[in-house]
Amino acid sequence: MWNYRVVRKGTVLKDSESNKERTYFTYSVHETYYDNNGKVGSITQKAINPFGETIEELRHSWLMMAEAFGKPILDYDDIPEPGYERKEDTDALMLDERIKKLNTGDSELLE
Repeated sequence: MWNYRVVRKGTVLKDSESNKERTYFTYSVHETYYDNNGKVGSITQKAINPFGETIEELRHSWLMMAEAFGKPILDYDDIPEPGYERKEDTDALMLDERIKKLNTGDSELLE
């Protein structure tokens, strides 16, 4: 299962004047993938922008992203979430199988 979620990512920087470290946060929308128990296992590497091949598809994408603002914000450093079970994540298992086939040179993926 997947949906869009707001993800917060912290970056620690040192203040040049005080020499103290400070965490700065950025927020972005990502596709988020879950196991069958509803625990977050992964997110897209880059933030997602609304997209569509038609204006209707673009609007639908934008509305789905808007739903992310009604859900709890995810902390980037807490992904995967505690309790995430990869064996319960059908998307991850399919990806594992594709990677395995690529690594063994299975030509089925090239068709």
